[in-house]
Amino acid sequence: MKIKIFIVIFSLIVTGVFAKDDAIQAAKDINMAVFFDAEKVHGTDYSSLLEEYRNRDNSVEKARLSLEQANNTFNKTKIQNGIDVNLSSGNITIPLTKENSFFEANPSAEIDIPRLNNTVISVDMPFAVGEGVTDFSGSGFDVSTDIISEFSANRKITLLNAQRALENSQRNYEKTVRTVEKKFWQEVQEIYNAALSLWSAENTLHDEETDLIVLQSQGYSPASATYRSKQIKIQTAKNAIFECKQKLDAKLVLFAQNVGSDTLVIPIGIPSEDLCSYEDFDKNSFITLEEADWHNTLTEMERDAKKQFTLAATGGYHFFENRNALHPGKEHTVDVGVNATYKGFNLGLGFSMPVNRMEKSGASLSLGWEMSKMFGEKYDFANADLQVDISKITVKDALSTYETTLTERQQKRNSLLAKIDMQIEQLKVFYDYMNESENWFKRGLITEKQLLQARRDWQNAVASVVACRIEGIIYNLETADYFLPQSGKVE
Repeated sequence: MKIKIFIVIFSLIVTGVFAKDDAIQAAKDINMAVFFDAEKVHGTDYSSLLEEYRNRDNSVEKARLSLEQANNTFNKTKIQNGIDVNLSSGNITIPLTKENSFFEANPSAEIDIPRLNNTVISVDMPFAVGEGVTDFSGSGFDVSTDIISEFSANRKITLLNAQRALENSQRNYEKTVRTVEKKFWQEVQEIYNAALSLWSAENTLHDEETDLIVLQSQGYSPASATYRSKQIKIQTAKNAIFECKQKLDAKLVLFAQNVGSDTLVIPIGIPSEDLCSYEDFDKNSFITLEEADWHNTLTEMERDAKKQFTLAATGGYHFFENRNALHPGKEHTVDVGVNATYKGFNLGLGFSMPVNRMEKSGASLSLGWEMSKMFGEKYDFANADLQVDISKITVKDALSTYETTLTERQQKRNSLLAKIDMQIEQLKVFYDYMNESENWFKRGLITEKQLLQARRDWQNAVASVVACRIEGIIYNLETADYFLPQSGKVE
């Protein structure tokens, strides 16, 4: 069905320090309308369209769900590396016959405290009840802890990695939102450019048809080469208009689908943004550099966590009731011990002291040697040092990347600023020329074609300024992708 489409671009407002200038004020009020065969396009506030565009993009929802997953994983890691309590009833024996009249159980409890040098406290309390007797033989508790080990440092590294994974997920979500917003503006830019192409094609057709009228007034025969050449140009212009309409219609339909609109729409109220500069961002927030610094710090921590010498201690108290007829009685024993390792060698020392029979105290000694660890461990330490050197080089590369990116983005910013200034200046020139052309036409000094050309030049100037503003929004979004969010770290 052939219906007219009306794209109103008057709300693509040019604002800023020039707002009081007559040309800029006129640009704010102008109706830059393009008519062609399609359904009427409605102007809708850009913020509502952008919000709907984001809501309908699956990548944003996926990034949000991934962020939730990362948060759950982080919380789980904190729990796993915090205090852990394990309770068990053990095997429970219930008497079912007179021959076995004892009720027996083997309850136990264990408390792991990783933040306290991997301290573990365990309690065992087996008991038997029956025939008027309660027996707690075998009960006791043990404590073990690391004095010198890699555990505390590795635990800290584990928590840092979990925190980092959450931060990266948060950053990915924010970047995804910006990416979708950039896609939104790029689609708007494509629609806008397609509309301008159609407008330009219609202007070309108008010029060619006007020239044909001039040829007719000059008496050219339709069979003449000049006349027929002009007719071919007119047909070419019509073909160009048809192609431009097809492209614009396709972009409008796709955009309407992406914003969930039943009718064709185009954003209005597009904001004017100042172009951000690298001076607006902290150098240390440059993502490539921040990631290199973080990995360098982590690599140094992993290297420093490695220990050639480790030392651990154990202690415990145990109760045992001896029913041996030769040595009846109850025993209370205190046990302590240490275990040390160094370059493949292992040394264990233990001391057991019965409280009620000190003369039965005893000591134990164990020795061990692991050849592969003794000769291979030095390569692990050497590789850890080399990895730190590699990470430092990566930091230098990141600094170089920062400087290169800074130069490239600053050049693009300067180019865009110069382009905006030039378009603003042209806007003033064409505005003055259009007003003068209006007066000249009324006085019969110029033709209607010249007046229409002056109006088109003015409208083109407005369109060019607005196009620069959209380009500026995209520039700001792209620049923000190079830096960490200004809000800082994840809560």
